[in-house]
Amino acid sequence: MPNSLKDPLNEKQSETGTNDRPDSIRTTTTMMPETNWNSIYTASMLSFIGTVQFSLYFSSMWPYVQIIDRSINETMFGWIIAIYSVGQIISAPLFGYWSNKIQQVRLPLFVGLALMFMGNLCYLSLELTTIPKLYILLFGRFMTGMGSGNVCLLRTYASTASTSKDRLRAIAFVTCGQALGATSGPGMCLQSSFQLLFTSFTYPGTTLLGHLRFNLFTGPAFLACTMNLFGTIILLFIFKEVYAGLHHEEYNKIVRVENGESNRSETATTKAILQIFYTPNGSVNSLTSSLPSKLPPYDLIACFVCYLSRFTQMFVQTNLETIGSPFSMTMFGMTEQKSVEVISIAQALVGSITFATYIFYIYFKSSNMELNFRLSCILSILGLGAFHIVTFPWPFLSNPLQVYTEKERLAYRVEHLPADLEPVGCNTDKFEWVFNIIVNYEI
Repeated sequence: MPNSLKDPLNEKQSETGTNDRPDSIRTTTTMMPETNWNSIYTASMLSFIGTVQFSLYFSSMWPYVQIIDRSINETMFGWIIAIYSVGQIISAPLFGYWSNKIQQVRLPLFVGLALMFMGNLCYLSLELTTIPKLYILLFGRFMTGMGSGNVCLLRTYASTASTSKDRLRAIAFVTCGQALGATSGPGMCLQSSFQLLFTSFTYPGTTLLGHLRFNLFTGPAFLACTMNLFGTIILLFIFKEVYAGLHHEEYNKIVRVENGESNRSETATTKAILQIFYTPNGSVNSLTSSLPSKLPPYDLIACFVCYLSRFTQMFVQTNLETIGSPFSMTMFGMTEQKSVEVISIAQALVGSITFATYIFYIYFKSSNMELNFRLSCILSILGLGAFHIVTFPWPFLSNPLQVYTEKERLAYRVEHLPADLEPVGCNTDKFEWVFNIIVNYEI
């Protein structure tokens, strides 16, 4: 056995007398790998940064589009929202393949942050270029979606960087960051709080550099760029890529090296593995105690139900967030600024509930208390159904929609009328069904 592996392993073996029996299989004792929680917490922050790029613009993008380019209608706006997911679908498997090829997640995470930064810069440049706004928005959101595809690496990292006893809790932390980013942000709902702060900067706002403006519509892009830079800093100086989840293959290599049964290249590889997992805390345990036994085949029906439940949740969530601004302005007669404020407050409430739910889950998993996951999922899906029933425009309601014409809208823009004279409600020149819809303003 190479001398480099005799410390600390061989010293412990000498105490047990295993080195006196060279012809027999030696009893191996190896330091138990420990979960590096600092890296898990950092991965959670990166997960939030990557996911928040999706929801950060929902309350302000549609009003902004209506100001800079009236030719972009609701259908085109749907394309702008959808192309983000297209980019993510394309990049996620590519990031996974690349990470597996180079045996690390750090470099793909850097590339993802750079792509998101470029996409946000495209959004900021909308008023600085003569290129059609639709194409810039499509390209920028596609680039941002491509960059956010690296979030899948963080969930994988949480699984492989944690021991079996810590794995559920580690994945919960990273998933929590992702869920909070998709809704509104952590703690005090960072994204919604900043969006509410931006509402004080009415359009056209403050000119920063050249014709680059800071207002309630471009503020989210500035925040997203800042988050990308912050993510790059913590990835460069704080994130430590340490894997505590060894597989059976690595364990078997360690045993063969300690028994003198491996080749030179395998010895070098296993030496590196031991250096990663060695923690000089004085306790020596058998590595086999942390390795799971062979898993049975997974349940296809159970997986399908899980996929369907997750699809239902994300479909409803994305649908509401995508049409939230145009829906609130059309159905409830909100001004552009009022729509941003109300949706930001709603996202703040959703984020608070999401954050509380994950804290509740992490606490109960840490205290080894049982949770009824089936009942939780059923109640959640019933809640989504109840929301649509309550908000449906039932014929027995008595509040007609507020309406305006395209001529009134153009007059407001051209003559620069005060904000309290902004036409609100549904544009009768665009939607013929407006007179057949009743809405409950109390809801």
